[in-house]
Amino acid sequence: MIRLLIAAMLLVSFAQADTMRDLRKHEKLCLKGKPRSCVRVAMYYKMEDKNHFIETLRESEKKALFFAKKGCEMNDAEACMRAGNYLKTDFMLIGEPVYNPKEAKKFLKKGCRLGSDLACMMLRS
Repeated sequence: MIRLLIAAMLLVSFAQADTMRDLRKHEKLCLKGKPRSCVRVAMYYKMEDKNHFIETLRESEKKALFFAKKGCEMNDAEACMRAGNYLKTDFMLIGEPVYNPKEAKKFLKKGCRLGSDLACMMLRS
């Protein structure tokens, strides 16, 4: 039983290491001009386990918005939609609200123009 538990813990540890390697790889690719990598990184930081300390949560939310905006700058429709959504809806940093409907509309318009049906729908709501 103990061996099984240790094996399971090692498996989780290796999976986390793979996730972090993948994350770092996509952060670098994003910064080198690969917009799909920006989307993947933004999604990771936005979906990351929220059972962290407040400071970690705040940094994750900031990074999600940063990478979504970066992908949008490179004309990725989904990145624009995500940046707009983060700014339009529940994207609130603890103690630092970033709700910005005007900026959200700018990202959603661009996302819609680039072909994101979801961005178009969010613009109408």
